[in-house]
Parts: sequence; structure tokens; C-alpha cells
Amino acid sequence: MPATVAEQLKQSKLISSLGQSDEQKLNRFQSFIAGEATGVSQNQQTDMLEDTSEVFDVSALLHGPMYGRGNDKAEKKRVMADLTKGYVTGTVHELWMKYQREAAAIDPALSDDVMGVNIAVPKVMIWESAMPTLDYVVLVSDKDDAGRIARRHLKKQPTFTPVFFQSLIATTDNEHWKRQRNHLNEVFLPRQSLARIFPTSLDRAKRCAARLGQLAAEAGEHGVQMHEFFLHEAQAQLQLALFGMDEEFMESTNKKLRDVFNGTNDDPNYGKDMCLTMMRKVNENPAFASASSPEVLAGEKAVFGPLSKAIADAGDSLNMNLFDQFGNMMVILFAGHDTTAHTMTWFAYEMAKNPELQVRLQAEIDAMFDSLGGRDMTYDDCSMLPFMTRCVMETLRLWTAVPNGTFRELEEEETVKGPGGKPVILPKGTFVQIPNWMRQRNPVLWGPDVEVFNPDRAFEDEEIWHGKAFHGANPSSARFSPFTYAPRECLGKNFAQMEMRTILSQVFRHFTFTLSEPYARHDPTRDGPLENVQGTSGPRDVTPEGLEECRVRLSRQQRPNMAMYLKATPRRPVGARL
Repeated sequence: MPATVAEQLKQSKLISSLGQSDEQKLNRFQSFIAGEATGVSQNQQTDMLEDTSEVFDVSALLHGPMYGRGNDKAEKKRVMADLTKGYVTGTVHELWMKYQREAAAIDPALSDDVMGVNIAVPKVMIWESAMPTLDYVVLVSDKDDAGRIARRHLKKQPTFTPVFFQSLIATTDNEHWKRQRNHLNEVFLPRQSLARIFPTSLDRAKRCAARLGQLAAEAGEHGVQMHEFFLHEAQAQLQLALFGMDEEFMESTNKKLRDVFNGTNDDPNYGKDMCLTMMRKVNENPAFASASSPEVLAGEKAVFGPLSKAIADAGDSLNMNLFDQFGNMMVILFAGHDTTAHTMTWFAYEMAKNPELQVRLQAEIDAMFDSLGGRDMTYDDCSMLPFMTRCVMETLRLWTAVPNGTFRELEEEETVKGPGGKPVILPKGTFVQIPNWMRQRNPVLWGPDVEVFNPDRAFEDEEIWHGKAFHGANPSSARFSPFTYAPRECLGKNFAQMEMRTILSQVFRHFTFTLSEPYARHDPTRDGPLENVQGTSGPRDVTPEGLEECRVRLSRQQRPNMAMYLKATPRRPVGARL
């Protein structure tokens, strides 16, 4: 590769750690999210990158935008430009479904299950210590292939290692993943850990209800920006309950940290400095303890900041380096609040859109609090909210927070459903992605009301919790995987279920929600999707002001802004406690 090209790519957000200092490596996540300009056009990138797909052309085996085109370079440039635009505008899922429809149109054998068609699309593959390459990724939407591959092939694609290093979510080393998973699992065990930090979660939920009261009183014509509200509260729950930070630290960092995650924090070092500060706090405060700490087992200490303690201890017990520890803290601070906030926002949207369901939910919540006789809610009381559970699971189905699903690399030869409905053999090393969007909105799998929010639908036993509101199991099936599939499932799923119930029970006990006018009149057929599919999926800002901001952002190749405005009307007094 010419030296000038290599130098150009080193300045690109595509490049990994070549020639970077330790500080630059720790700042890569923030730089990448901020979308720093590369000075290299999409076509130039396609020309510069080594095309490793030429070694094994997956597009010759599976339908997709390059099927039957012989890996043509000019056509691949056009497709890559379309996909890049889809990623920037948050509409890439619509492209995927377009490719599926095109496949079914030329292959009648696939027309009975269009959203279950497996396709291959070109992708830039980013590596930790090598130049990026151009390859193909197979999007697996067939229900049988999806679950089988996720369970059998644990190895992740290398795409996440440049920003999260060899942390739990990113590592391509299965043994390293297992050691980390076993070490961190205890933090999220319902009885041993989560039940013990439940009072902290509940206390913050009470505070958030009072905070919402102030926001509702000060709201403008569109109502309360509920997406921002839930993002703040989900981050607060993480910092206070899991990481053991105090209220002052949380409030002073909450918005600034979330600005790192949405690419608008002007301080290029903030994310790095924030995480390192949190890691230092563990060593400075002897109160930090996880469920397995000797003092906790001896009854001499309470569980406090269990995730901070576990991440810090991994340095000694797993011999983890600073980068991997940092990666674990950063990814949980991001994914642990972002996905949960999206889910609560869509939940509130559907309750406002379906007032009869909101009434049922509030009746259940009121009955639970009445039965408590004035005492505080406990972890076990969450089992008294079965209708809320159904609403949460239906939200996770219809508005999946992670439409991209999971990214894997085949560890051995694998067979998937291909053209004509016949099996196709993919070699070891093939990159695959198992998206959630198509399977969880597939009418063949869910019925003709698939686009309707229906918490009373016939969930299968493994898709929803029965009897208890939540426990340590992972809700999943061939058609449903909001937390992906075991064993490499979402580590924080139990905490997410817990914090949603503390927050939502307080919010809906004290407020009734209605759609603001821009969201009430939004028509996806006419106006485009309400969802904004980036790494995760949140709501678009469809207010007049938000649409103008979006226009400006897209003109700068920046991601669309997210927001959800709802009218919040008090239904019972809220304490002034903040």
C-alpha cells in the first residue's frame, strides 16, 4: 500500500492503534463517536482498502445487493455508498429489508418468508492492530440459522476491539471472554447482588418522579423530552447502584458523559478522564464490595458499587490490563444506560398512544403499592407487575433497542439457508451478523398484527417471565432475542429489568402520558421511520425544531438527533425530594 494512502488511513476514524499513544488509544471511543472527519471519501476508502472478500466471495453464494454481480468493484462502491448513507441517516434497516424483498422477487422459493431471507452485504472490517479491510458480512435472519449460529459460534468480529479493546463485549478470544464473564457474572445475580442494591435503585426512582414533576411544570408546547429524561435516569441508576458513585459526582458528570456518547462533548478527553476517575475511586474508598468479597460473606460489609469493585479486581484476579478494564467500564456506561433508556422511552410512547393499556398498567401499579401498606417496594415485589412485564417484552420486540443484533465470526464451517431455500456452506472465518429487527417484526413468525403493540399476544414460554416478573433467565426463542442468545448474551439484562420496574412503577404511578401533536400525527408511510437505527435504536425528534436540526446535522454528515416529547399530567401528588 503506498505510504501516502497509509498515512491518510491513519488519520481516518477507520484506523485502529497503529502509531497511537496510550492516551490516544483510550480516547478512540470518543473520537469515533464524535465522527471526526477522515479527509478520505467513501470511494477513496473503498479503493484504498484491501478487498479480502476476493479470497472467498460470499456474495456469489447468498442473495444481497452484490448477488450475481461477480464482486464488481464499481457496483460495490455504489452499494457501499448506499449502506454508508443508511448508517448515517439511521435507516440502514430499511436497506436490509429492501435487499430481502429484491431477493424474494427473483427467487420465488423465498417469497413465503421474505423477512427471513439471509443476505450478504459488503462491510469495512476494522481491526485493533492492522489496517481496515473490505469484506462481506452475512446478515442471518432465518430463525433457525440465527439461534444456532449465535449459540455455536461465540467468537466476535474484530470490529469492536479498536474502541473497547479485549473487554467482555469485544474480545475475539473465547477463553478470555469466559474468564471475564465468570468474573463479572456475580454482579448481576438477582439474589446475591441485585436484591442488595435494590434500595439504591428504588431511592433514585423516587427522586426521578419528583424531577419529572418539575420538568412537566416547566414543559413547553411539545411537553417533556422523555427520551432525555430516561437517558439521564438510566445513567443515574448505573452510576449510583452498580458503580457506587455518589449523587454529586453523578449529577456533575451525567449529561457530559452522555454528550460523549452522542458525539457532542467538546472536551476530547472527557470520556477517558471520567472512566479513569471512576476506577481510581474504587481504590480510594474501602466501602466498595461485591457479593463475593470476604467482608460481605462474613456479614461485615454491604454490597456497594459491585461493578466498580469487580472491574478493579479483574486487574489482579484475571491479570487484565488497563485497556481491557477501561473497555468494560466504558461499554457498560454506554450500553447499560442507552439501551434501557430507549426501551423505557418506547414503552412510554406506546402507553401514550394506547391509553386503554396505560389505564391497565396504572391499575396494576396502584394495586401493588396499595398492597405494600406504606412500606418500601422490595426486589420481590416486582413479581406483582405481570402486565408491566408483558408491556416491557412487547416493547423489546417491536422497538428492539439493538436492531443490529450480534456480530460473530464462524469458528468452523456452517450451513445456512440460501437461494432457492437450499443449504449453503459458509467456510470458517466468515463474518456473520444476527440482526433483531427483521425477525422480531416478521409477520410469518408473529402473525398479521406484527406491527401492532400488543402485550396480550401469545408469547412462548421462553420469551417472557411467568410467575415472577424477572429472574436470571434470558428471554429468547428462535424469533426473539432482545438480549441475544446464551451463552454470549447481554450481561446486564437482569439489572435492566430491575431498574425499568423501579423507574416505570414510580413514573406511571404519578403521571399519565399523552402524545404531543408532532408524534400523534406522525405517519411512517408518509414521514419515514420514527426509529433512528444507529448502533442502538432510539426515537427521532419529529418536532418542527427537531426536523430542522436534523436537516442541518445530515448536511454535515452527522447522525440525526433523537427525542421523544410527551405530555405528562400529574395523577397524584409527588414529593419534592430531589
